[in-house]
Amino acid sequence: MSTYNVLLYRQGGTLYLDEPLPDQPSACTVSITQLDGNGLADLGGGFANITDVAATIDNLVLTLPAKASPWRTVAPTATAGTIGDLTSEGRRFLLNRGGRKRWARVSEFDTAGGEVTEVRFDEGIDYAVKTGDTIKGVRCFYTVNWASVSSTFVGRVKATWKVTVEGTVRTIVKVYDVVKQVLFCPATWTDVGRLRPDVDNELSKVQDKEMLIQQAWQDIVRDLDAMGIRHNLVIPDGSTILRDAAVLQCLINLTQYQGLVAPPGYIGQTDDYIDALESKKQSILGKFAIPVDFNQDGNLDTTEQYGNKRQVWFRRPPRSKGRD
Repeated sequence: MSTYNVLLYRQGGTLYLDEPLPDQPSACTVSITQLDGNGLADLGGGFANITDVAATIDNLVLTLPAKASPWRTVAPTATAGTIGDLTSEGRRFLLNRGGRKRWARVSEFDTAGGEVTEVRFDEGIDYAVKTGDTIKGVRCFYTVNWASVSSTFVGRVKATWKVTVEGTVRTIVKVYDVVKQVLFCPATWTDVGRLRPDVDNELSKVQDKEMLIQQAWQDIVRDLDAMGIRHNLVIPDGSTILRDAAVLQCLINLTQYQGLVAPPGYIGQTDDYIDALESKKQSILGKFAIPVDFNQDGNLDTTEQYGNKRQVWFRRPPRSKGRD
């Protein structure tokens, strides 16, 4: 799961400002003083206000040769500034052709000797450029250091960016999520093979099997997110609940969409096999107690504080009509 523009308590994170600015910024500062409407410095636990701190500016400038339209790839004639990952999430670039401006995302790029040798825009550029036109980075970013924070919380922070472009200071306010943890896929294809040793032979034509377990994990994440518990989920050390759930979801997906054959005992009864997998997954996820800090006081509320909790059951979507 992406950590783009996500702050992790006790860790921090990097906040990005990816706006279609009319030119490359000459200066940028950021302030973070509120969390869920409360003063950051008033929260204690290691928090302190961040006020008008200098942010980093994407200073990359690529000089272009003449190029007839339409085009998707170009070999820059000069590179200035820091290259970094041109394809990173959210990063966009300003193409300026005599005042005709376009903000585009790079799809691929090559480098050699500290220079960018080729750039590709899958979306394509539908007008010509002349020698000396440029592609410029316009991103601003700031890395928050919360290594000393001991408080536990979830919520959102308001960041105020002040960006100087063409001599004018622009104020841009953004709201960013703060979470206790970001969940990454806890299962691998090997885990799937432990439950179904025949699965490699059954899916011998599939090249990227790890992608199958990643897709199943995204299904679990969407379920958690839809129930509003992803940011409040506390996972005990050593717990295999999410790993096991992801493996079962993977087998469900493979049976439904990849033609995985049901094992002996379910011959000719694919639906029964899927129902059995779904039941096991529900049973596993139903073991989760979901402690939630409702009043944001840093203490997890007990069942006595807010009543009995129900088990979590992830329901399988109804089958389409006419299915065999």
